[in-house]
Amino acid sequence: MVHRLLSASLGLAPAPQMEEAAIQKQAEHCNNRKMASKRVQELSVDLFFAVFVKECGPLESEAMVMGVLSEAFDVLVLRFGVQKRIYCNALPLVGFQFQKVGKKPQLSLVWEPQSAEQDAPRQVISIFTLVDVVLRAENGATKYSAVLKRPGSQE
Repeated sequence: MVHRLLSASLGLAPAPQMEEAAIQKQAEHCNNRKMASKRVQELSVDLFFAVFVKECGPLESEAMVMGVLSEAFDVLVLRFGVQKRIYCNALPLVGFQFQKVGKKPQLSLVWEPQSAEQDAPRQVISIFTLVDVVLRAENGATKYSAVLKRPGSQE
């Protein structure tokens, strides 16, 4: 439709013999189909990557923090190009605190010590922080999650 209208405006083709409302409706329909097609493609990629994680996982990778929320943060897993959200309540933490330093959101994580003699490791999560994550398959065949590795751990 866009090409037909462009050709008509350049005088290369006759103008479509349609009402303006009909052209608008057809353009909206085409846009909706395009967006639905893109969404299906994204879901298909997610599905196949989840199967890959289930078959080949767990997978370790470096990740970059892309967003910080009050109880979670989003990471881009650099090796695989996928984004996942990591929830603080799913980690073995003693506690965590969200704060804004200037306009920059930040999470301070306090990990459970691995032994009674150790101090609790602390980790600060802010935008563009590099972290190590593990991608693991979940119970469903089509789901996987990202888990933040404890700082300094070799596991």
